[in-house]
Amino acid sequence: MGAEPRVGLLWRREWDPPSAEPPKLHGVFAAFAELGVEAEGVVYSDGEVEAVREQLLELDAVLVWVNPIEKGLDRSVLNPLLSEVAQAGVFVSAHPDVIQRMGTKQVLVDTREMSWGTDTRLYPDWEALRTQLPARLREGRPLVLKQMRGMGGQGVWKVELAAHGSVVAQHAAGAAEPETMSLDDFLERCRDYGAVVEQSYQPRLPEGMIRAYLTHDRVVGFAQQYPRGLSRPAWSRSARGSRSSRRTRPSSSRSGAASRTNGFRRCSESSASRPTSSRSSGISTSSTARETASCCARSTCSRRSRSPRWRCPASRRQRSTGYASARVAAMRYRREIEVPTPPGETFAYLADFSTTAEWDPGIAEARRLTPEPTALGSRFELIATFGGNRQRFEYVVTELEDGKRIALHGVGEKALSDDLITVVSTANGTRIGYEADIRLKGVRRIAEPFLRSAFTRMCDDAMDALAARLTR
Repeated sequence: MGAEPRVGLLWRREWDPPSAEPPKLHGVFAAFAELGVEAEGVVYSDGEVEAVREQLLELDAVLVWVNPIEKGLDRSVLNPLLSEVAQAGVFVSAHPDVIQRMGTKQVLVDTREMSWGTDTRLYPDWEALRTQLPARLREGRPLVLKQMRGMGGQGVWKVELAAHGSVVAQHAAGAAEPETMSLDDFLERCRDYGAVVEQSYQPRLPEGMIRAYLTHDRVVGFAQQYPRGLSRPAWSRSARGSRSSRRTRPSSSRSGAASRTNGFRRCSESSASRPTSSRSSGISTSSTARETASCCARSTCSRRSRSPRWRCPASRRQRSTGYASARVAAMRYRREIEVPTPPGETFAYLADFSTTAEWDPGIAEARRLTPEPTALGSRFELIATFGGNRQRFEYVVTELEDGKRIALHGVGEKALSDDLITVVSTANGTRIGYEADIRLKGVRRIAEPFLRSAFTRMCDDAMDALAARLTR
């Protein structure tokens, strides 16, 4: 199959220093390890660009865990570096050009007409904010202003008009108290924000909000969050004091995996059997059930070196397989070959999926689980090998047009597979069409872009071997 891809996971030194054990991304390292890929840590800081560039250029791909703005740091130095190594052929996810187009408060403007929307305005620049905000404040209601990019309340303000043309403004970051200042002074604080989004302040903020966590198109968990910013002190204490009474139990009886961190009540994917359809008004901007990040992996790793350039051995603990198929496969293969054997003989051989081990180098074992002949619902067990690991798949025949077409769906512990085989008569024998779609489960899906080339090589090797087998 050739050399395994070299994959790096990049994060800021300030976010997770090399001395921390285990690393915050230990679950991602474990997910790669389960797929036979030994991911490499890339610890970044703005003062170590040259060393990080050298390391990145030795990789095939890198996943980047760096927020656009966090703890007073931005990506103004990192983004040019990532663009440079991407230009050199390293796969960068997400590419800085993609980051530039996503992850901003623009979504609040774009979705304001949807069910969770509210009165939302966009100030494209500081001059628009300076000229239009005074009239909005004179309407007499408190507003929330948000800079286009940020997290943790950075650049988020609650502001309302006070006496004599002054304003009362409260920053959402940290435990900031309301401040009274002139409108000009407040606007000056917003000068460097660029575009700003405005929404109405929601007085039910202390009631919290519900967030939905997704992996691709699958809801994998919920969290009830109590934002710390913009709450009046009495409200904030009241909210914290009565949290337990407001928590709702997860929808599944397997709800024991709920946990609370940093103001969140988070439920595991086992307790998130369906997305909620209700609106929550306990958000400072009346948003509800936002799609956010994938749920984190749960494997553990307690060993690492002290060097910024370390590799995580990662746990190989088995995990739940309770993930649904995605609608679009990330690893897809299509190829046709011609063989001299007659169509009927060719189809009979391929429809007996237990023969796969005779021609696919990636299949160590294959056997029937149901009696002959092959029919709708027939099942087969295959033991596949990848990265030195053996993985069991159980395939079932989902479509069958005798002599022409057979489709099978395979379920493994870590992946799902759909295979379609077609047979067409030609002047010199038979044309075989083979289509294979592989989808990794859960958090492992982050590895799909890096495994595509290896998957393609494996499929090519299998098709070459099939052609040789049927040409004897």
